[in-house]
Amino acid sequence: MTDRFDIVAAFVDGESVPAFDLGTALAHDDARAYLIDVLALRGLVTGARPATASSTATVGARRRALTLRFAAAALIVAGVAGGFAFGRTTGEREARVDRLVTDSTPASTAVAPAPTHVIRMENGVTWNERSGGN
Repeated sequence: MTDRFDIVAAFVDGESVPAFDLGTALAHDDARAYLIDVLALRGLVTGARPATASSTATVGARRRALTLRFAAAALIVAGVAGGFAFGRTTGEREARVDRLVTDSTPASTAVAPAPTHVIRMENGVTWNERSGGN
């Protein structure tokens, strides 16, 4: 097997070919083109279809992945809807409580509590005022 076309033909036939010899043969453009031609002709003669990734195990894995994606999407939608509903009812309750508090206590009876500590601020002693900037 010294001819590179013989090495490629033996590889396509399923014979044992040393990896170094196959690599050396495929280093040439004409041997790579020959490999593509032989594989295409074999496919036409045998009627073999290209290999696809649709085995039984792959279909089951796709179904599981699709089910998990659907479940994740359903959880997201349920969480958003639940959060929206909770926020809406909580906001309504707080608004009702605010209305009850402001309606039941007149403004004249609300008195501020007496201060427990008075802080005196004097310019130049406890703080300095500067012009410009923040």
